[in-house]
Order: sequence, then C-alpha cells, then structure tokens
Amino acid sequence: MPEVRVRIAQISDLHINRNNDNNVIGMLKTILEKMRPQVLIISGDLANQPLPWQMKKAAELVDELKACCQPLRVLVMPGNHDYKFWGNVGLRRFTRISPGAEFNLLERPRHAGTSDRGPLPG
Repeated sequence: MPEVRVRIAQISDLHINRNNDNNVIGMLKTILEKMRPQVLIISGDLANQPLPWQMKKAAELVDELKACCQPLRVLVMPGNHDYKFWGNVGLRRFTRISPGAEFNLLERPRHAGTSDRGPLPG
C-alpha cells in the first residue's frame, strides 16, 4: 500500500468575542496561507460565550480561514464555551453554528477510518 501524506493544520481556543486581536488573526491567516493544509481542524471554543452574535462571528472567521488556505476538508469540533456560559453553565445547545456553514461539525467521535465524505485523497 502506498504511503499517503496529508498536511493537517489544527487550531484551537479562538474564543471569538469583541476583543479579538486582528493582528493575531492576520498572523494566523498568513501562516495558513503559507502552510496550505489539506485538512484544517478547528477544535474547541470557537466563541467565548455561546451567544448568537459570537457564534456568527466565529462561523465567519472559519469561512475566512477556509478561504485563505483552501483546504480539502474543514473539521470543526465545538468546545465547552460553544455550549456553556463561562465554560460551565449549560444552555442545552442554546446556539448552533449556522446550518449553511461549509464545514463538517463533529459532535461525536467516528469510528477510525470512516468519514461522511470518504477517504482523504493522497
């Protein structure tokens, strides 16, 4: 079986809110543009609180990151701040990432080697 190599970028804990540093976001975009990952994983705590405006802003940033590096696959895994205020006060899924978003939202682990879109290209 031939060796398959996939370039993966994983970022975490963006905590999108009113006080995001645009310089940091700009540096992140620059790194992703240069890296050109085939898979972009954004894990945990996209928003600082699960408020609709923060979730919308987080989804917009995901779209911007996707556009700058054009990965084949984007996987988004929400963290506790995406479902709970201050990371511990539950809302029973008060907010959700917009249904029109162009990425896979992972809510539970999948069996190894499976994907809703098939295997990654070599």
